[in-house]
Amino acid sequence: MINRNKFLFNDTKGSFAWLQIHDISFLNSLVKTFGYIKDKDLLSFVLRKNYKNIDELQKVLWTKKCDGNIVVNKEVFTIISEASEQDQSAYLKAISEYLIKEADRSNGTLNTESEKIRVLGSIAYYSTKISEKSGKYYDFFSIFGSKDGGVKYDEEFKKNNYYNIADFKKVWEETKNSGISYPGME
Repeated sequence: MINRNKFLFNDTKGSFAWLQIHDISFLNSLVKTFGYIKDKDLLSFVLRKNYKNIDELQKVLWTKKCDGNIVVNKEVFTIISEASEQDQSAYLKAISEYLIKEADRSNGTLNTESEKIRVLGSIAYYSTKISEKSGKYYDFFSIFGSKDGGVKYDEEFKKNNYYNIADFKKVWEETKNSGISYPGME
């Protein structure tokens, strides 16, 4: 209890090191249950411990707040972008697997189709931006584009003005078909 308090209220790094060894469940719950993502070391630690389990990775990627709103944890993508090339590749592969699984799921943890598309679209967008230089640029949005040409995703993205992200539309259009352009798409 002392180390929990010292870590949370005094930002004591020694207590964080102790918790990493003796109280991993507490650290996991801070991020996955309570959405505490401001501490980069904590977020990096929890991501590293959970990315191999798709259902647990989901809890790191987004959080459902007390008011019912879902927030995509953009800070996770900052951690991934700063990771080593090997770790970055592993994280992005796990995210791709999560997107495939969740896109096919009809009764997942996301309540509505609109909510699901917003969350998955945001995750795909941030993952795509990270992977521009790594050759995985077409690995995320193409998951949605492969199903009926991505029509339902396209409609939802347009309806929500591409979530007010400046280049979301451009990235979606470029990557939804895995870089393959069909006549008239140029």
